[in-house]
Amino acid sequence: MRTLLAAAILALPVLLAACGPRAVDWTVVMRDYQFDPLVFEVQAGAQVTLTGVNRGHHDHYWALLEKDYEFTLPFDDDDVTHILALVTADVGGQDTITFTAPSVPGEYVVICSIPGHAEKGMIGSLIVK
Repeated sequence: MRTLLAAAILALPVLLAACGPRAVDWTVVMRDYQFDPLVFEVQAGAQVTLTGVNRGHHDHYWALLEKDYEFTLPFDDDDVTHILALVTADVGGQDTITFTAPSVPGEYVVICSIPGHAEKGMIGSLIVK
């Protein structure tokens, strides 16, 4: 009986991990002035590793904003405190971050937070399921 109980206790963390959101690895290509892909989908609470690759002629950012945050353009210093995750990539460069996806399902706005870039179309979304 003790052996069975010990086995169950040892197996519990493995079983619980299998039930949670799976980790995801994404690459977003940033060009002048678009994200590719434009939309990502993820399970709530998943661990996300995101690599931003800049193939444009300007520096670009991939900024995930708080759910339902209503910003006005141009994006400015008042908006920065509402960024949940940020990838920054210089021309020809790349950046990788790991973050936890939001726990609340819904659509989250993603923008290039460099002034003028969102106005030119660098707006996407993260869909949390």
